[in-house]
Amino acid sequence: MTQISAGIINLPEVDLSGFHASGRDRAAFLADLRQILHDHGFFYLTGHGVDSKLIADVLRASKRFFTLPQEEKLAIEMVRSPHFRGYTPPGGEYTRGQRDWREQIDINTEAEPVAITPDTPPWKRLIGPNQWPASQPELKPLLLAYQAEATRVAIEVLKAIAAALGQDETVFREVYTPLPRTSC
Repeated sequence: MTQISAGIINLPEVDLSGFHASGRDRAAFLADLRQILHDHGFFYLTGHGVDSKLIADVLRASKRFFTLPQEEKLAIEMVRSPHFRGYTPPGGEYTRGQRDWREQIDINTEAEPVAITPDTPPWKRLIGPNQWPASQPELKPLLLAYQAEATRVAIEVLKAIAAALGQDETVFREVYTPLPRTSC
């Protein structure tokens, strides 16, 4: 059950390794997941298999990126990308009509840009290459490796949700095939 104390929400944990169990253990996992989805809709995920060293390396590299000199970060500012990728400085974005003072770097699936015509769905403008800081060449392979792991986990979670809801595990396949992005 979700508990809220002092503004902190305590959510249940789901150990994704239970999805790969067999027999009664898998059935119990699916029943628990179904109940958690019904009662909470959100959960903390454990047992996902993402290497903790990879996670630590991503956090370390991210912190290093944000300590780069401002001119190096601005060299990959989002306004330089037609695909909405890159760095946004503090105050460079608005949320609910208010200036947002966080800084961020937006990375998406690395891809060749799609030819845009008047009939192209607007979301396809998001398809294209990322911008990477020249002074931090290790960031690209590291973030793409992490992105691949996060994608793998997300697909496993979708399959587990489908199974917990009594559907074929592949019912959400069109959402992530050939790549996880909008397909309409």
